Amino acid sequence: MYLRDDKTIFRMKILGYEFPLSKQYDDSNWLVLQIAVESDVGNLFFEAQDACLQAGELIMIRDWLQKLKSENINSALNFFEPELSFSYSSYPKSQLFVHLKYSLYPEEDSKNAESGAEKTLIFDLKDHKILEDNIHTLNKMIDKYPSRYSP
Repeated sequence: MYLRDDKTIFRMKILGYEFPLSKQYDDSNWLVLQIAVESDVGNLFFEAQDACLQAGELIMIRDWLQKLKSENINSALNFFEPELSFSYSSYPKSQLFVHLKYSLYPEEDSKNAESGAEKTLIFDLKDHKILEDNIHTLNKMIDKYPSRYSP
């Protein structure tokens, strides 16, 4: 996943399953997520990784982005683990927000990270191409890292 505007870049990729050999549903679907952030706002640059997203949650992200393309309504997307979440606002302008907490929070401010503080990245969406590009990228991630072993 790749988000960019004039001030900020957010990259998210999957490094693999946390437990690639597990055959238990509860353990086998955790993905190791890696993010990279570059922002002129606050002169911010950092990378982080954590096993905080489940394979099925990639589908949730893709479906949420598809919904944003057509419905343009304020909404939020949260996951089982709170390290990463997304939200969208259409007023006063179309903006996508990436919320980072705990292990995905900038390391130089670890005291705030431990307390549950949140770093929010804001992206102005001038058109839907960025949504389309990320839906395509998420489809590739979903194919590469499908949910395994139903409960």
